[in-house]
Amino acid sequence: MSSAACRKPAISINRNVGNVTDRCRDVWNCEISAPDEKRQILEWLSPLAPRARHQAIGEGRINRLGDWLLRTNEFEKWHTGEDQAVHPVLFCYGDPGVGKTYLRCVKVTLEMACKTKPINTSSLVIDTLSDSTNGGNVAVACMYCDFLVHKEQSAAGVLAALLKQLVAEIEPMPQEITEAFERAKREVDGWTLRLPEICAMLVKSLSSPRRVFICIDALDEFPTKHRPELWNSLRGILRECPNTRLFISGRPHIREEVKKYFPECHYLMPIKPPKEDIQGYILMRLERDSEPDAMDMELGFEILRIISDKISGVYVTSVGSESKVIG
Repeated sequence: MSSAACRKPAISINRNVGNVTDRCRDVWNCEISAPDEKRQILEWLSPLAPRARHQAIGEGRINRLGDWLLRTNEFEKWHTGEDQAVHPVLFCYGDPGVGKTYLRCVKVTLEMACKTKPINTSSLVIDTLSDSTNGGNVAVACMYCDFLVHKEQSAAGVLAALLKQLVAEIEPMPQEITEAFERAKREVDGWTLRLPEICAMLVKSLSSPRRVFICIDALDEFPTKHRPELWNSLRGILRECPNTRLFISGRPHIREEVKKYFPECHYLMPIKPPKEDIQGYILMRLERDSEPDAMDMELGFEILRIISDKISGVYVTSVGSESKVIG
């Protein structure tokens, strides 16, 4: 037997782009531990790391600001309702700058120059859901869409990232995924899951009694041409898995898409942070001012009054010498 016949392909993962390549290596005497194999499978499922982005965004949150959303009837019903009549979809929407992704309150001068620290609504919701996990009875998967990388976003990519999160803590790894991974290793140029296969594996993973929350932030930034595939896939998943709830944030123009794909199965909630949140943040920033001598009490009250009235739910942040709206 030739030396080539004694060698078999092994999978190699590029962490940056998630490409699966084939390289020949003698693996007859190489043993892969179960944790290492699981890590390789998860990386093969998706190169994306939504949890890492979630953690980075959450580090900048300010306690209690944004809690008004968690106290609404819509959120409480969607989050804790056990009745099958409870709508499985919660869509939070708002115009540019009202804070679907970033609820931004500002410290400003009267000329509107400002420094800011973000509060991420989706991050707040995801952490609230994660805190409700109890003995593995609740699972949470998230995805942050981003217009800047829209060329790399697809329905299969989003759903594969969700699948990766949901199976990460399942022991043992679902057999269907393990078998697919083994098939991929035998392919010359590597092989990735197609959308129908991903959806089928998601449904299988969601069929357990546990409650599952899927959270997708800024879905309006997901490529328009791929949205029908994503909507249809999510609708099919919810139909097959009644224990699954879907949280979406985005701008108002996709509200009609939500109504189209989830008729009579949704809560629609406009996002407009209350004036109290704006005032509370401005006061906090004034108290933490690194140059307290530059502002007296009268100027502080004037800033609080004018900015609270003028912002009207739209948050701005300064970039260099220019100010821009954050949505």
